[in-house]
Formats: sequence, structure tokens, C-alpha cells
Amino acid sequence: MSCISDDRIDWTGLLPFAAAGGLDVAEAERRSLPVNYSAKPMPIITVASDEYQELREAVAGYERMLTPATPKELLFELKKLSCHCGMANRDAVDFEMMLEDYLCDLAEYPIDLVREACRRYRNDPDKGHDFFPRPGKLKPLLDGELYRRRMQYRRLSKLLEIADNPPAPPPPPTFDDLLKRERQRGEVERMLAELSGKGICGRRIMLLF
Repeated sequence: MSCISDDRIDWTGLLPFAAAGGLDVAEAERRSLPVNYSAKPMPIITVASDEYQELREAVAGYERMLTPATPKELLFELKKLSCHCGMANRDAVDFEMMLEDYLCDLAEYPIDLVREACRRYRNDPDKGHDFFPRPGKLKPLLDGELYRRRMQYRRLSKLLEIADNPPAPPPPPTFDDLLKRERQRGEVERMLAELSGKGICGRRIMLLF
């Protein structure tokens, strides 16, 4: 699902798009929404397609990748790390109390991220890493990848939601819509002509009557 890395897609679902797929600038301005001419609508995946099955599997995979570690898994990794990184003047009771705080502070992180953070910490040549880290030392090693996974999961989930409940196509433009667009185009051409001092030139503006 390469499209989940495309930041031009309107993942908020708030921007209005015309039937041809381009941004409906007039409607966006009417709603006081940001006008981004490079914005694209979210793709709609057909339920009966192979891509839909891949999408469902990708959503399930990211749900597993975002599952928080269990207290038992966290304790195992932290106790392993304590074998590499010393703690001065800490008795067994203090260590157990400290681990309770770690379980709370690291509760949202998947175990593979915690395991990788501990590996990176104990292999860092910095002398400051000779000592057991506070949670605040480990979190910067975790947060970037956790943010990336959450963002991609949100985007995949949005694609799945739209695939399961596709929006109704926008109605075709009415005669009044076409007339309004043609008049607006004429206004723009007249303004440009006045600014250039050349008068109205170029193609003739056709009003539909």
C-alpha cells in the first residue's frame, strides 16, 4: 500500500473534490478550508479486488505491531538491561519499586520497540550509557517508530473504512454551475487583461444561454 506514504492525499477527508478528482477550490474557500492545489482525494479500493484483501491484512498487521507489551515482557527486557548497565546504591526493594514506574511509563509501547531500544542503549559507546537509564532516556528511541506506525495505521484504517462504505459520487454540474464557472473565467481574463493594459484578448468568452 504505497499510497499511505503520499502526504498529498487528503487523509482528513475534509477537502471537497470535483468529479474529475481535482480540488473544488470555490467550495474549499466557502468552507474556509486550506487551498492546496496539489491535494488528492483518498483512493477508493474495490471490495472485490486483491488490493482490498491486502488492505485488510495490512490493517491487521499494524494492529499487531501496535499491541502494547505485557508487564511480563517489559520486566524481562528491563532486567536484562540492568545486567549491562549498573545502578549505584540500589537494593532489591528499590529496584522493584522503580520497575513499577517503568511499567507505567512504558505501557503504551510494543515489545519489539522496547527490545530494540534496550539493544541500542546498551550498545551505545557513550559513557553515560554505562548506567541504567531512566524511562526518559529510552522514550526518544521509541517515539519516532511508534509515531510512524500509528500514522500509517490511521491511514490504512481510513482506506478500509472508505472501501467498506464508499461515498456517493458528486452530482454532475448543473447548467447554472457551468454558466457560473464560465462567467468566473471571463472575470479572471478581463482582470488579467486590464492589468496587462492590452485589453481583452485571446479566445472569446462563450456564455451559455
